[in-house]
Order: sequence, then C-alpha cells, then structure tokens
Amino acid sequence: MTNERLFEIDLRQYGTDDYDVLYSKFKWNIPEYLNMGEAISRNKEGIAIIYRDDQGGKGELTYEGLNTLSNQVANFLSELGVKKGEPVGVMIGPRPETASIIVGIYKMGAVALSMTPLFGIDSANYRIQHSGAKVVFTDREDIINELKAQVKVGLSKGDYTVQDVKRSSAQFTPVKTKSTDPAHMLYTSGTTGLPKGVLLSHGAVLAHMPWYQFVFEMAPRDDDIFSQIADWGWIAGILDVVIPSLYYGKPMVAYNRGSRLDPERVVQVLEETRATCLFSAPTALNLIMKSVDVRKYDLRLRVIVGGGSPVTYDLIKWGSEVLKVPLNVGYGQTEANVITGTNSKIMPYKLLEEKGGGNLLGKPIPGHVIEIVDENLNVMPPNKEGEIAVKLPDPIVMLEYYKNPEATAKKIRGGYLLTGDIGWKDEYGYIWFKGRGDFIIKASGYRIGPEEVEFIINQHPAVLESAVIGKEDPVRGEIIKAFIVLKKGYEPSEKLKQEIIELVKTRLAMYAYPREIEFVNEIPKTESGKIKRAELKKMA
Repeated sequence: MTNERLFEIDLRQYGTDDYDVLYSKFKWNIPEYLNMGEAISRNKEGIAIIYRDDQGGKGELTYEGLNTLSNQVANFLSELGVKKGEPVGVMIGPRPETASIIVGIYKMGAVALSMTPLFGIDSANYRIQHSGAKVVFTDREDIINELKAQVKVGLSKGDYTVQDVKRSSAQFTPVKTKSTDPAHMLYTSGTTGLPKGVLLSHGAVLAHMPWYQFVFEMAPRDDDIFSQIADWGWIAGILDVVIPSLYYGKPMVAYNRGSRLDPERVVQVLEETRATCLFSAPTALNLIMKSVDVRKYDLRLRVIVGGGSPVTYDLIKWGSEVLKVPLNVGYGQTEANVITGTNSKIMPYKLLEEKGGGNLLGKPIPGHVIEIVDENLNVMPPNKEGEIAVKLPDPIVMLEYYKNPEATAKKIRGGYLLTGDIGWKDEYGYIWFKGRGDFIIKASGYRIGPEEVEFIINQHPAVLESAVIGKEDPVRGEIIKAFIVLKKGYEPSEKLKQEIIELVKTRLAMYAYPREIEFVNEIPKTESGKIKRAELKKMA
C-alpha cells in the first residue's frame, strides 16, 4: 500500500461548473482490483471521526487510529474463521467503532451487513439468519443475548467486547479483491414478501463518490467537516456521506442521537463540531425549521443536502434566507443509490420556485443514464410519465438480491434496473417524481414494508388480521396507519392500541409503529385474497 493519494474518481479534475460539459466528460475509472478498506487507509493524517451524543459524550478518532482499529477488526475476524465474501453484521449507532468495523470488514474481503440498532429482535434476527452472518457487532446490549449470531461482540458485553478486538494485531495486509466482489449488504423493505438483501460491490461503494461531490458542490474543500442525521444502519447514512468522507480523508461527525430526534441538540452539535456540510432527511430539517431559532447559533454550514422524501420549496427558502446556504436534493434507492441530484451553482432555484418544489429529483449524476420507460421498457418522450429506470451497465447498481434470483430478475431486466418509482423527464433533462409504483411506506425517511408491520401486528392475541398503508403527513412525509380486525370476544380500546404499538416497537423497529389504528369489521381484498391497499388509501 502506498501513501500517495490516488483519486480514482474526482469531478474536480474537469474544472467546470457547466453540467452538460461535466456530464459528457466524466467517465468511470474503477480499477479491476479494488478494496475500499485499503483505499480509505491511504489517509494517514488528521481527524477521521468526531463523536457526539445526547448524554454529553464526545471524542475524536484520527485516521491513524481508524487504520489501527480496522486492522485489529480484520485480524479478529480472521481469527474467528470469517472468510472472504462472508457477511458480518454491524448493528451499531454512529460511533468511531462503527466506521472502524466496516473498514476492517472491507479490508479482509468480507461483507459488511449494515443494520440499524433501532431494529427489534425479529427484524435483526431475520437479517442475521437469512444472510448467514456468524458474527455480529452491536451496541444493543439489552437484546444481545437474543440475537441468533454464533458470535456476538458488544461494546462492553457479549461473547467478546471491543476491548477484546483491540488485543488483535494492529498490522494487516488488505485482501486483494476485485471491484466486482461483494463489500456491503443492506436489507430493503418491499410490499411483497420479507425484506431483501441488497448486495453491493466494492465498485458500487466507490461509485457513490460523484453524487457526494456533486450535491455537496464539488466537495471536499480543505476545511470541510461533514455531518448527517441519518442512521448509519441505512444506506443513506453509511454510504451517502460516511464512507465518501473517509475515502477523501475528511472529518465525519458521528452524532449518536438514539431513537429520538431533538432538533435543538442537532443544531448544537452542528455548532460544536463546526460542520460545513449536512445531509438529512427533509422531515428532520422540517422539525428544525419549525422549532429552532437557528440564527442564535454560530453555524459554519455551506451546503445542506436532503434526501429520502420530497424537499419542499419552503425548506429551500428557509435554507437560503435563514441559514444562508443552498439546500440541494438527491435521489436513489438501496438497489441503485444516489443517481440524481441538484447543485445550486449549476442548477438555478428559479425552476424550483416556478414548479413549487417538492418533487424535483434533479438531473442524472455524471456516470448514470436515467430514463423514463413504459411497461414494455420503451423510453418515454419528455413530460410523459413512466417508471424511472437506470440504464445498464452502471457500477452503482446492486449485484443481486441475496439468495433471491427471482426478485433480482424482476428488478433487473431488459438492460435496466427498474426503480418502481413513477416520474417524468422534462424538456430540460430534469427528472421529477410522481409517486411510488408500489405501496412502500416512507415515514420520516425510513422505508417500511407494510407486510413487515402486519406480520408483527397479527401476532397480538386479540388480532384476527391487519392491513397497513402509508398515510400522507405534512411533517413525516407519511405515517403508518393500520386497519385491524379483532378476534371475537375482543373490543377496541385505547389500551389495546397502545399494546399493539409497543409490540411493533419491540419486535420490528422503534420507528415502524402505526401512528393511527382503525378497528374495522373487514379488510377489502381481491378475489385471490390480496389486500386492496389502494382502496384502504382512499379510506385513510
């Protein structure tokens, strides 16, 4: 390994603010052999992670410390018998250890299986067992004994602890991996069946860099410090901002806020850490806008990026008039992440103002070809609605749905990855979002499959059956609403609603509970027994 900084991907080399020139000149330069852990470890100096939490905890991890701990992680896993290509669970909130563990997993050629610590027991165990992960790192020490991994590594308890990991050698030679070898896996929720494991290559991780540079307005700059509110167990948290910041050798703020968002504390952390670039779900930004007087803080932000749900024009106006910074947008999904975006220096906000904001996804990021297609995969003309599709080959597209060739074949076909989202492309090349082609619920930036929630609700002894939909909400984008049929002998009550809510929080995830519950006599279904979710949407 060399100390030389090698930027396999860097939009800044083109020296232009002209989108068309940038888009036409950019070419992927992903080497045949690539190990993202090794690429990150080229950084030897400076601060890698700045830690903050809501209990007053703070700290820093240098790049030297990141390299040492990631090497120890790689050696520790090798000693446990983990092999190249095998998944290793990482169920930890934003911490210096989280970044080090993922980089260490990359280095040894294994696959980092990201999971949010907000998961309940059933959600975590499904992913552990379906992926075959033998080892899981977690800070959920309250449920660590119930996790089904063979080896559980906690911060202070478990079969091993992080202190045990630090006893391993600090010297490790990264495993030689191809850019097409698997590096990262995340599970995405769907409306049919259980969550699917999205397998991403080392090249796909690297392919996040153009978006990161584009939406953060030709990042990184010398004094940049990056921060984000998204959970590191989701792709938007770990791969949109954390790994790119580490790849470019910049400081990344690890703000471990737990399950509740304190808008005032978010702004305090931005001030304390002197962050210049922020990524957030628009729902969190909306809470900050409505509840915090940001003008009393000494913020150094130069750009904000929103993604995961529509960015409304009032948010953009708040950013420009109150924070005095641009608010750019980004779009993608776990299977093909960060494929479109905006950049205030290249794309004027006048267009957003004229259109009212909200559903603009931006233009394709250099390196990606995005089309709008009909059901026969014919490319639609400007301003005609169809499905948003990613033209192949494209390095950011997933390798496959893990152990699910049927679902993979439905998602990737005819030379495209089909997003399932409906939209259109205008005459200027901007892509606009119409709605989801399925019934995925996006609540506060989280993707939630209705069947997951229904499965847990139906375990309550009073429930005969249930149906879940997303209901529009001005703050969270959508909320979860559950229609429930009770068994004979049970009566609706507020106490019963609370029991069901707590069951979902405990067994599925803290964010996945129904905020509205309606008890009904029957659930509308098709002749084949499928829930008529469109009909329920009208009833909501």
